[in-house]
Amino acid sequence: MFLCLPDDAAREAVSMISNASVCVIDASTAHRTAEGWVYGLPELNKTQRDLIRKSNRICVPGCHATGFVCILYPLIASGIVPRDYPVSAFSISGYSGGGRSMIAEYNAPDLSEDMKNPRPYALKLSHKHVPEMQKIPGLKDPPIFFPTVANFYNGEIISIPFYKRLLSKKMSSKEIFSFFSGLLQG
Repeated sequence: MFLCLPDDAAREAVSMISNASVCVIDASTAHRTAEGWVYGLPELNKTQRDLIRKSNRICVPGCHATGFVCILYPLIASGIVPRDYPVSAFSISGYSGGGRSMIAEYNAPDLSEDMKNPRPYALKLSHKHVPEMQKIPGLKDPPIFFPTVANFYNGEIISIPFYKRLLSKKMSSKEIFSFFSGLLQG
């Protein structure tokens, strides 16, 4: 069963399943950090694809979280970034992720001037992807996350700045680039 529902409705739908062998793939944020659910990112590590294949409870990763996790997870798993690192992340994305109402707003013929420029949101630091951005890479504390929406339909850029002096392994920018290049080739 594929669920594309708001969080509360997704939880309710799953609670009504009486046959434990029914495979559920949930696109909401409802189960992304829930026990017994497998994070549906096969590229996460060498065993993730097999975990997904064998599971009957799979949560679909969030858009911002996917980019964030793909950057941070290997750095923590390899001991380059400590779990207690004070992570801040910046993201700029297109408006399609905001759903039907935001798409309509940006496609309106009388688009206001303020919407033509990038606009930060979730300024209370409580974006719905933060729990999975903490749990999946294994961070001790939640990251500070600054998402921004811009006047383009889709796409996303995520940046995580690092202080070299706070890394567990002292590495240059070039060495970190080589580390990621090796992941792509291996």
